[in-house]
Amino acid sequence: HATTFDGGTGTLSIVRASGATDARTLTTLAAAPIMGIDLNATSVTVNGPGSGTLTLEGTTNSLKVQAGTFAGGVGAITLNLAYDQSGGTFTGGAGTVTVTGNFSQSGGTFAGGTTTTLNGNTTISGGTFNAGTTTTFGNASTDTFTLSGTGTFNAANTVTFTADATVSGGTFAGGSATLD
Repeated sequence: HATTFDGGTGTLSIVRASGATDARTLTTLAAAPIMGIDLNATSVTVNGPGSGTLTLEGTTNSLKVQAGTFAGGVGAITLNLAYDQSGGTFTGGAGTVTVTGNFSQSGGTFAGGTTTTLNGNTTISGGTFNAGTTTTFGNASTDTFTLSGTGTFNAANTVTFTADATVSGGTFAGGSATLD
């Protein structure tokens, strides 16, 4: 597509036909903001940009991962709205990952980018969250971080909480992380 393409604020739903097992790979480009993505296909991988910044918009969620793999690549990823994960795998890659809306994880595996910033409320009730090298939660005094249910939070290096943090269940593994 042209570098002026703007997917708008709709949502691109990626699904596979029942019984389909052949692998598919889609690669995103860093350019103008594009529509949000709803990834719900076990044999599909969406690759992030090789450089620059990929900005996902959407209507409710910028990115929803139910099945499949989102691999961040080298470039930065900015999600202008919420992130929702109930399955599949998200790997932030070498770039910066920024979620400007709320972050919700009830399943799957999330691995942050080298620098991961989650602005807004963060809820981890299932699945595994692996923090990036530097991870920041919240950007306002009203933001919250909640770990509950069967969620697992694995800290790495530096984790900063601007948000009020509540751990009411799940597993919080600090490792050798510095919690600010």
